[in-house]
Amino acid sequence: MPSSTIGLDRLTTVSADHVVAHTLLNCFIREVAGPERQATLVGDELHLRLARLDRTLRVAVRRRSLAGAHRFTGPVFDGCDELPWRALAEHLADELTLATGVVNDEFLAQVAAGHEVTSESLRSGPPDGDRYLRSEQSLPLGHRFHPTPKARSGGWQAYAPERGVQVRLRYLAARADVVRERTVAGDDLAMVDRLRPVPAGYRLVPVHPWQFELLRHNATLCAALADGRLLDLGSGGPPCTPTATRSR
Repeated sequence: MPSSTIGLDRLTTVSADHVVAHTLLNCFIREVAGPERQATLVGDELHLRLARLDRTLRVAVRRRSLAGAHRFTGPVFDGCDELPWRALAEHLADELTLATGVVNDEFLAQVAAGHEVTSESLRSGPPDGDRYLRSEQSLPLGHRFHPTPKARSGGWQAYAPERGVQVRLRYLAARADVVRERTVAGDDLAMVDRLRPVPAGYRLVPVHPWQFELLRHNATLCAALADGRLLDLGSGGPPCTPTATRSR
């Protein structure tokens, strides 16, 4: 089973607060605390030392892993005090800043965005419809070892797999002399060109509509559209179903 999958019948028992906290711990242990030997199993708990902040966090372990990829349960504690997910993120950000000398100005906002998306996904539950599509759209928790697996910017609800939505692709046409293609055995690049007619001397480039919205004011994209290297053919074609990328 993918490590990000959770049974559909258990969604109502999962806390977004705990999910975010456990995901942050997983990533921090793998990338920092594990290599520095600052994570120790003590009975049924994992004790995590933030050496530079002189703090020791602890969390109950639901399932041990010989590789250090433990499954946690319940809240994280700083001493005897329960540590909310946002405070945990702040502690880890401070520890990383002291370790690297670099301040990540985006990190806390991305964690908060991930918490918001996770909370909404758990409230709404899995989409209805075809069982295969449900399985591909029902991964509300994201990757266990990514610090902000569900972080999304504005307007994500119209494109989120967990919402069971369908979208139509945005189509661009790229002038043939600026296209670089690499064919892999079994690929049929001509099939892409059949999705929508393009002017002579151009190749079709289907793009995700949300990605286009995020990049539409990018200077490089605007310049290419202005001088004809790219043409915006608008949205259309058959409805497509967004699905979640599974971790393997």
